[in-house]
Amino acid sequence: MFDSKYMTTGKLDDYIQSRKFEDYIYILLNKAYPEIKDRNVRIEWGRAVANAAIIRSQNKTDIIRCNRTVRNWPEPVLYGLLSHELSHIALRVNLHNEFQADRDVIERGLGPYLATERLYTNKQTDHILRDGEDRYLGYISIRKLLSSSEVHQLDTLMSDLGL
Repeated sequence: MFDSKYMTTGKLDDYIQSRKFEDYIYILLNKAYPEIKDRNVRIEWGRAVANAAIIRSQNKTDIIRCNRTVRNWPEPVLYGLLSHELSHIALRVNLHNEFQADRDVIERGLGPYLATERLYTNKQTDHILRDGEDRYLGYISIRKLLSSSEVHQLDTLMSDLGL
């Protein structure tokens, strides 16, 4: 039933959380990222520069390394986080282009989830990177880019989460 390596290392909770996250990834791949749905994407727990980051393994597996702090985040917030990382994989142009990844998430109709993640992590404004060469969009910028129906969805999500 369970992979024995998790039982012997005492990381059963990591295994359970990874399975939950992989279910979220499966849904996102099939609904919003069809061009990469056949890629091998898995979750790894450990240190990441941000809350999550993409790591390429030797065998061409795309690993989303997540900090343990995100394990108990609400589902809509996790969809925002994971969709950002999946956009890095889908774009493939530059794994370090945060602005392009954020725009891709919004263009795929997942902007309300990305905005929820930014609000949940208290990132109201854009975060400038590499001396102005790149930036993460903040909640305010993302909200401005959403359609009226997406803004309504975002407001519903925020209300449900008490944000």
